[in-house]
Amino acid sequence: MENIVSVIVPVYNVEKYLERCVKSILLQSYINLEIILVNDGSTDNSLELCRKYKKKDKRIMVIDKTNGGLSDARNAGLEVATGEYVCFIDSDDFIESTMIEKMVAQAELDQADICVCDMEYLYDDGNKSFASGGDFSKASVKENPALIRINNSACNKLFKTSMFMDVKFPVGKYYEDLATVPILLYKANLVAKVNEAFYIYYQRTGSIAHTANKKIFEIYDAIEDCIDYVQKHGNETSIIN
Repeated sequence: MENIVSVIVPVYNVEKYLERCVKSILLQSYINLEIILVNDGSTDNSLELCRKYKKKDKRIMVIDKTNGGLSDARNAGLEVATGEYVCFIDSDDFIESTMIEKMVAQAELDQADICVCDMEYLYDDGNKSFASGGDFSKASVKENPALIRINNSACNKLFKTSMFMDVKFPVGKYYEDLATVPILLYKANLVAKVNEAFYIYYQRTGSIAHTANKKIFEIYDAIEDCIDYVQKHGNETSIIN
């Protein structure tokens, strides 16, 4: 029996994009999935769509919660996840059909706690651009400190679910990936890489990631969170620097 992979999808007012996202998960060549759709207080028809998908595929579960933001939705998914592995997909993005199969295979081949892939950015005008997940095949942060600086998106990575035992996404903060992913990279005994752009990151005009705001300075809080974790769990100067 293949290991279960928990796929956590935070959902907030994305009725226009949700079907594309969910369809890309349902069409994965790796079928032993637990698909957790977390409706984060949507005010459009997103919750109804989630419930419709659940009726069509028994692998889907729906969590309906009050709005708490992306981190809170991901954490809610983690609370119920039962898979050996977990990945996160934002609901306006989508993934290539062999993403999970190939990443699980690489993680198990290398006995890695995290597997990383490349990304492709898709813009409103239809143009695309490549975004590297890092230039390595397999490595650990403690042997190669520069690894902690690779693309910090949570979405182009497959994690051992156990990695989140003492790590959660910071609720109410921007830069939640920067505050979390470097810690997970630091914890990992090994990080593996698949050199394919499996994750399609839609650069939606007006999304949180592309809207300038006064919370830009929370980037420093995120970095301090990572430094604090390292100081408490090894205090390696090269990694902190």
